[in-house]
Amino acid sequence: MKSRRVFCSIIIAQTVLCSIPNVTVMAQDFSNTIPVADHKTTATSEVTPFASDIGWKYKVINGVLYKRQYDFTRKQWIGNWIKA
Repeated sequence: MKSRRVFCSIIIAQTVLCSIPNVTVMAQDFSNTIPVADHKTTATSEVTPFASDIGWKYKVINGVLYKRQYDFTRKQWIGNWIKA
């Protein structure tokens, strides 16, 4: 009885899926319809980074190399000097 119910469910699912019409999608080139901003008419914009630019700064003290992280965006140190 249970196998008959499963078999009927599979047949119904296949019938429904096969009855869905095929949809054709046509690609179009919209490169001619995109307006291009004129640099003379737009206000000057500035790029604002959302992520900080963080890198390492190095120095040598008594022949030992030390490093420390520096936030170049905010121009401030991060953490303490550590041996490299």
